[in-house]
Amino acid sequence: KVNSPKDVDLYNDDNSFNIRIEVKTPEIEKLNKDYDSNVITLKMDHRYDNFPKDISPSLNNFQIAMNEIMEQIKPHAAEIGKTVKIAKNEDLKIKTFLDKANEKMIRSDDKTINALLICVDTQTFGEYLDHIFSAYCGWFSNDPYLNLNDYLNIDFVILSNCCEAHFDSNFKFNVWDASNYFNFVIPLRINETKAEKSNFIATLFNDELMKFLDGKDSKYNPKQGTGIFELQFGEFISKEHPCFCPNKQNRKY
Repeated sequence: KVNSPKDVDLYNDDNSFNIRIEVKTPEIEKLNKDYDSNVITLKMDHRYDNFPKDISPSLNNFQIAMNEIMEQIKPHAAEIGKTVKIAKNEDLKIKTFLDKANEKMIRSDDKTINALLICVDTQTFGEYLDHIFSAYCGWFSNDPYLNLNDYLNIDFVILSNCCEAHFDSNFKFNVWDASNYFNFVIPLRINETKAEKSNFIATLFNDELMKFLDGKDSKYNPKQGTGIFELQFGEFISKEHPCFCPNKQNRKY
């Protein structure tokens, strides 16, 4: 049922669980009316501390490093008709989505599951995942940039790359069939969430989070708080969902 009077985007009541889902779709850069393919964008993957931006050591160092990199590649970019810019850190979008979803929902009970579903493309999926699992101040670090107890009405955040094929004509599958994409179901409070709830929603959304976190190469594994996160995500995509790899020519999966 869509656009129900209950004021969440999706809900379903049945004998197993009552599902309440708020759906958010960030503006995807490729679809932004101001998007310019002739601009090379430099991005900060995630924050490294929780200080205000005007006194943040990591942000200041990042800006210095990005400016140096920008100056180095500007001449080469100009040779191929491109310019360079530094993008804004988008991790606060997650806070905005959580705030809005938490306002719409009431506290779940043993029979109710409340979830925030964030629909993005594959590139943005990796960026959001990096914000959430950052070893420095991600949600499950020792110094998280968000207090998850501020969102007690939400049980799970679900990341889905279900926007990916909607603007790429090279994909040959049905772009409206959700089973063609992949989802990560992330519990906000792991130790407090009942296994029955987690198992139900993981099955419902064909969750692949644990497949990703339990990657064979431990040096990429964010569960250990070390390694290069982007490489693990890239490896996961190439092995599990090669049709979503950049420059992949065969999109018929």
